[in-house]
Amino acid sequence: MSEALEKVASVDRLSVFPLPLVLLPGEALPLHIFEPRYREMLVDVEAADRLFGISLFEPDAALTDRPEIGSVGCVAEVREVQAMGDGRSNILTFGVIRYRVVGFEEDERPYLVAKVEFFEDDPEPAGKLSEAADEIFGLFERVAKAAFDLSGNRGNCPNSKRPIRNGCRSWSRRRSILRIRPNTNCFR
Repeated sequence: MSEALEKVASVDRLSVFPLPLVLLPGEALPLHIFEPRYREMLVDVEAADRLFGISLFEPDAALTDRPEIGSVGCVAEVREVQAMGDGRSNILTFGVIRYRVVGFEEDERPYLVAKVEFFEDDPEPAGKLSEAADEIFGLFERVAKAAFDLSGNRGNCPNSKRPIRNGCRSWSRRRSILRIRPNTNCFR
């Protein structure tokens, strides 16, 4: 069991903060909490496990006042809280693990509480993914070289592979991202 799954092992319901943004596992997200219902949620979250959910929700495009059943969000762990004198707070959260909304609880709380199930990516066989990443990176190198040649040799991408990786900002990091296989079930 992963560290992220261990952190949420006893959680099956999650306070949900619907926002027009996406939090990813491993990502930091600062938030300013000012609405009374989310101030109350923060108090409840701090008293419990310091975890809540952030679900993508764009009210202008939605037919309801909440994320759809089956939608995907990310658990946010409250790492720091800076309380202000008027009840507002600045908080720093960190993405833990993705979840799927399977239902909502209807109770007296002014904020949403969802029944959730957590999921992680299935591991991909290393050889298959490595081959695809190498092929894509090779194609990128060809495009970078062609762009360099077409530009009259201006820029940071000379002919050699080593300068391309070092000269073009963080390509080795981008290459490692290609090695991540998304779970196609999360898009249903």
